[in-house]
Amino acid sequence: MKKGSPVKGWVPMAVTAVMALAALLGWREIFSPDIGTHLGSGRWMFEQGTWLRLDPFLYTVANRPYIDLYWLYQVFLWLLFRVGGTAALAASTIGLTFAACGLLLWRCRERGGISGWCAPVLLLFVLGNLWEIRPHIVSWILLGAMLLAFETYQRGRRRALWALPAIMLLWVNCHAMFILGLGVL
Repeated sequence: MKKGSPVKGWVPMAVTAVMALAALLGWREIFSPDIGTHLGSGRWMFEQGTWLRLDPFLYTVANRPYIDLYWLYQVFLWLLFRVGGTAALAASTIGLTFAACGLLLWRCRERGGISGWCAPVLLLFVLGNLWEIRPHIVSWILLGAMLLAFETYQRGRRRALWALPAIMLLWVNCHAMFILGLGVL
């Protein structure tokens, strides 16, 4: 973007407006049909100190073998709920959405500046977010972190790749979309 370009003045205002919209859309009643399962699983694992191996919540087929791909997210969610109730859950969703948007803005800045296309892309992300308390938002953050590590590596900072194992370890234990990370690798 050239200095003195007319785009430069409105971009920060547009990004701020999109983030304000995100906060307004995110602060609402919790309606996710999965919230009970996430909180119940998180509470069970926190209280038992182990992973779920059998599903204790299915009443039609009790104690069926179960692999919980979201265990770390669920324990985190339960601890948030325990400390701050539903307000903490809504605030965390807004905060995680801001983190995903912040990573995109950081990556844009590192690539040469936040241009006119950045605000519309953020707007699509904010409007496309279902604002449910679900682990998919963690995947967007970790995908952004992985792409940032690769882009930083391409700019000559070789140590950036050391973040990749930690990102993947966290991702594998939070959400099933970790497969995107394998594809990026």
